[in-house]
Amino acid sequence: MIETFQRFVTAACLAAFAVSFAAWALCAMRRPLDVMLSRVRRHPWAAIILSPAVFALFVYGSTKPDPITPTVRGITLGSPMETPSSVALEWKADEGREIRTNQLVRVYWRDAYTPWTLAAEGYGMTNAVINGFFVNRDTDWMVEVEDDEDEGGGE
Repeated sequence: MIETFQRFVTAACLAAFAVSFAAWALCAMRRPLDVMLSRVRRHPWAAIILSPAVFALFVYGSTKPDPITPTVRGITLGSPMETPSSVALEWKADEGREIRTNQLVRVYWRDAYTPWTLAAEGYGMTNAVINGFFVNRDTDWMVEVEDDEDEGGGE
């Protein structure tokens, strides 16, 4: 609930800043825009000559494709279940992969003050309960599964 409130306050402040910046930019650009429009009114042929270029820029800017986000297949970590003194994690292999019983699985964690640290390891694990963590700490989790030797290396 606190995180939702913080996100709402952040979004409201950013929106207020964006509106203020847009208003300032319009006030600052008013005089140059008036000069440009008065020149176009005095020389209408300039508007006719410049309109294809402006149209081309508009079309180019509006037809850019969305950037492609690279997709990494591997392990999908479920939502951690937190208690006051421990964290229960569960994960699964993505489609087309599986975690075999002979594969070493390592679970790492980090927070703002600690680099990536090994929390648990074992063969063929798909869940773990890690003791000693607290709810008031933002913690990142990572699950690493070693590749099989017989698969001929990684993908």
